[in-house]
Amino acid sequence: MAYFRLLKRPSLFLFVFAISFINPTFADEKECLNEVKRLIIHKEKAQYDGGFWSLFEKSKALSTKSVIGLTLDKEINKLIVHLTHLCETLDGIALNDLAMIIRDDLKLMNEEEYRKQLTILGKPDKEIDVWFKFYSFSLKHEHRTLNYPSIKETLNLSKKLVSSYVKLYLDNRSKLNADAFKMQVESLLVQISSFTTSNKNIVQAESELSQVPYWDIQESVGGS
Repeated sequence: MAYFRLLKRPSLFLFVFAISFINPTFADEKECLNEVKRLIIHKEKAQYDGGFWSLFEKSKALSTKSVIGLTLDKEINKLIVHLTHLCETLDGIALNDLAMIIRDDLKLMNEEEYRKQLTILGKPDKEIDVWFKFYSFSLKHEHRTLNYPSIKETLNLSKKLVSSYVKLYLDNRSKLNADAFKMQVESLLVQISSFTTSNKNIVQAESELSQVPYWDIQESVGGS
């Protein structure tokens, strides 16, 4: 009898049934992206007024070496981009416009015919090969998954680097010792480089993002 009473309230039954099958990846992605947003807000404390590049530029002793400061700013920003990619692709890498165009066009013709059409549009064979290589990569990685606890660990390690970055900026924005400051910046650059080249998640993000080619099916129309 209890079973039939439950069936008389389908909205409650379906709600409970649906909740039991919710993909936890959605919650993980939201949490992950929120952590990245906090990192972005934090790192902006060091970049809103020109970042480390501006500190080098304002120092008479360091102005000719401002590329060091610029490099540090760029490395932190690149780290954020990689973390964002990891969070957004926990449950697979969505096909981008290029991959979807190739997929849809291949429903109308085979690969050989499609390559000929692209050649007619003036695309060199080398570029066409790059596009098809990327398309194969996209299909292979559309449903690849990441281990969220591992990504969280990467996020926590990244937080330490971003915090060091912000602290170093705030400690030196008013007054700095040129030689000591330069050494600290270079030391932090080494730490970031060591982390981004050894952390498997960041290395994977770098590799996956590097697969995306420049593309423009019709140059006169516009591209990506």
